[in-house]
Amino acid sequence: GVSIQGADGVGLLINKAGSATFGGDVTVSKSSDGGDSSLTINNSASHGSTDETASLKFQQAGYTGGKIVSNRAFNYSSAGNRDSTLQFYTSQNATDTLAMTIDANQNVGIGVSPSYPLHVENAGDTVAYFKSTDNNGQIAVVDDDTTAYFGANGSRAFMGTASGLAGNTNLVVDSNGKVAIGH
Repeated sequence: GVSIQGADGVGLLINKAGSATFGGDVTVSKSSDGGDSSLTINNSASHGSTDETASLKFQQAGYTGGKIVSNRAFNYSSAGNRDSTLQFYTSQNATDTLAMTIDANQNVGIGVSPSYPLHVENAGDTVAYFKSTDNNGQIAVVDDDTTAYFGANGSRAFMGTASGLAGNTNLVVDSNGKVAIGH
């Protein structure tokens, strides 16, 4: 292998397998006004299978600290077969644990391989938590001609086609369990 060390103790070690170890911070820098500066991690294995990956791994004190993995979705034999996924891992009990996947169709899966644009799955009762910092929090679900709102206002929950508690098309449940329709 080759070893280079500067007077400040920062060095570079390249072993026989071609792996490089840096003894300090590494900076990739290029002046690229209106362009792109990039760091490329390339698995140069040719097409033919789907088990090739390219990863950016993180460590803390020599132990796994998570990683980002690019996976081949198909065998890369033609342009139409060159889709990939991105998987984001965190470390749990010193083991890389899949946290989120973005597939080739831009579907996002948290805790699951996605089948929908946003697909969340976990073993707990609360799958998602949304909080507004004012007195009205809502989620809007929209198609080509209708908007439906689901939310909370004051001490009441509502759903309907009107935002908040406005209008007369909402179903409202107050903190005592009383239900009002069109209220």
